[in-house]
Amino acid sequence: MIMMIIEELENDDDKIFIVNLYRDYYGLVRKTVYNIINDR
Repeated sequence: MIMMIIEELENDDDKIFIVNLYRDYYGLVRKTVYNIINDR
């Protein structure tokens, strides 16, 4: 899903920003969502 979003961006700076954002916060977001719903 994230790769489809990245491919649609035309600006390379935007692509780099989204990739870095995803990489930096994926673990925190996944942990937070899991703690809220208690289901993988």
